[in-house]
Order: sequence, then structure tokens, then C-alpha cells
Amino acid sequence: MGGTVMVQSLCWKVVGVSVIGTQHMAAGGRCEDGWSTVRRRYPDGRTILGVCVCDGAGSTSHGWLGAQIASRVVAAWLADNFDGALADPVEDNRWSISSVAKRAIRRVAEKAGLSIKDYACTMVALAVSSDGRWIAAHLGDGAIVGMFDGCLRLISSPRKGEFANETYFITDQDSVENIEFQSSAGFDIGEQGTAFALFTDGVEVTLVNRHTREVAPALRYMLGWLADHDEGEVAQDLEEQVKSVFQQHTSDDCTLALVAKANHQSDVDIISDSTR
Repeated sequence: MGGTVMVQSLCWKVVGVSVIGTQHMAAGGRCEDGWSTVRRRYPDGRTILGVCVCDGAGSTSHGWLGAQIASRVVAAWLADNFDGALADPVEDNRWSISSVAKRAIRRVAEKAGLSIKDYACTMVALAVSSDGRWIAAHLGDGAIVGMFDGCLRLISSPRKGEFANETYFITDQDSVENIEFQSSAGFDIGEQGTAFALFTDGVEVTLVNRHTREVAPALRYMLGWLADHDEGEVAQDLEEQVKSVFQQHTSDDCTLALVAKANHQSDVDIISDSTR
């Protein structure tokens, strides 16, 4: 016997920016960060938004390209497999995310006659549904912050290797073991998140205190700013903010992606994909 399924509709906005670090700028290099966002409309009317930011390893020749590839395929995988990822064991999700990223990078590497390790990058990823649920995956530097009941909460903190300045990459042989996977189903806060921020380590040094795990209060205003304003307007201003604030505290590339529930339901949730 059939019935009607009522879905709570939340309109999620997303903006992001990648800015080259002063060290790479001075050397005549390129920004080695990358970020992507993907939206999918499900048959039941829900919209899933996938976002991923990656930091290409500066010690490799093509880390910048690995960051672009991984951010695109991971964001798409989270959006396409959202319901399954919520239901499947964490170990299965870690394996799937690692495999889809490595497979895409390996195809490019083989064509170029290079090793997959030449495309090493970190991964910070999130998917949110218009019914309020979310999933997050993280490997290496960077972090994910969520807004819960008006309070900022560090969902996933930077993961370092055994030695200083060492981290984990999606191209590592043991990347499956080091991916941190979390979801609204298993998080220890009952309230649904209303906003999220994902960022690479260039931004991390300003927004997260590594010792206390406190998140800079300024992020609350940035997320509220997105909730109240047009994505295009915020995107333009965000780049100026990253250059004038975050870029002054690090020589590294800076990538920041903001996700927020629209305060005005008249805002239209448009299906689109974008890669930076």
C-alpha cells in the first residue's frame, strides 16, 4: 500500500575560493589547492550537495592536478552515494572513497607516464542533504567545522604523520586506514547542522587552535553572511577576505569552502557542478 513521503527541504548554498600562497607566488609557481562542488537531485525530491577541498603536495610534480582530480571525483561520489554511505560500515566507505580517487588519478598518471605518487594530495570532503543529514570524510591536513544550534564545532581536525610537517595523502598505499569518516547518524550532537566550513591547512592555521581545538568566532559571521546573501556576492567578497586576512598569516595556498542553509526559502537550489 503506497503513501506520501514528506521531505523537509533545506536549501543549501555553497561558495569557495582558492588563493595562491606567497611562497608559490614568489617562486612563479601555481596554486596547488583545488576544490569542487556537485549537486544531485534524488527521485524523492531531495537535493544532495557534495563539496571537497584538496591540497596538492608541494613535494610532488603534479600535486596540483591530483588535488583537482580528487576534489571532483570525491565530491561526486559523496553526492551520488549519499544514502548508501550513511547505511554502510565506515570501513566500506573509506575503501570506496580511496578507490575512486586513486582510480581517477591513476588513469591520468599512466597516460603521462608518471607514478600515482606524483599526484599526492590531502582530502577534506562533505555532503549534505536537503533533509538535514550529512556525511564527512577527511584525510591529512585541513579541517571541517560545523554550526550546531548556533555553536561552532570542529567535526574533523588536522591529521598529521609521525614527524613534523608530515601528513597523509589520498595516493598513499595505506590511505584507506587513515581516512576519517563521520556522519550525522553517529555524531554526538543531536541538532542538525545549519552550516559548515571546509578548508586546507593554509586557512587552518588562522581558524583552528591546534592545542585547544577552538574555532575562531569570525567563522560564525562568515557562515551567517552566506546564509543571508547571494552566493555570487559572497564568493566575490570571500576571495578578498582570504587575500587580506588568511593569506597574511601563512605562505601556503589557502582554500576555504562555506556551506550554509539559506535563511530565505525563496533562494533557488540549482543543480550544478563546478571545479576550481
